[in-house]
Amino acid sequence: MNLRTDPRHDLFERHGLWLPEDAVFLGTDKGAVAFTNYDGETVEMHMAGERGWLTPTLLRCVWAYVWDVLECVRVTARVREDRETALRIDLRLGFKVEGYMRQAEQGLGVWVLGMLREECRYGKGETTEAGISAGPPAVDPDAGTIQPGQHQQPVRIAAV
Repeated sequence: MNLRTDPRHDLFERHGLWLPEDAVFLGTDKGAVAFTNYDGETVEMHMAGERGWLTPTLLRCVWAYVWDVLECVRVTARVREDRETALRIDLRLGFKVEGYMRQAEQGLGVWVLGMLREECRYGKGETTEAGISAGPPAVDPDAGTIQPGQHQQPVRIAAV
């Protein structure tokens, strides 16, 4: 699998999702996860993709980035009420519903979901020198990560 860490990912625009200029993207040509609003402990996660894009390897990369590189204690997802598939995916990933904001985006309601580090079922294995065989993929923390209050840089992740 070839992972993309482009600073701007066209899948979000094709799905009508607009994110801040400093969003960090991690994904493939078929789907991606974007990260915004990192404050040192929490980050917001947004997803867009075509059917079948969310693979176990990509999930391990995502959670390794959130928990190990950013060292977050929680991740937040906001899902518009007209995106039922996205809501089902987030719930299957283990997100918990924390609230509902009425008429929050383009007159539509938005579900607020959250996941704590200890609730995550993915990415808890040990990384080996060879790659992801024993857990999440190798992450290069010196490649650039999101810093609170600074321009956010994507992280390079080596996938085997």
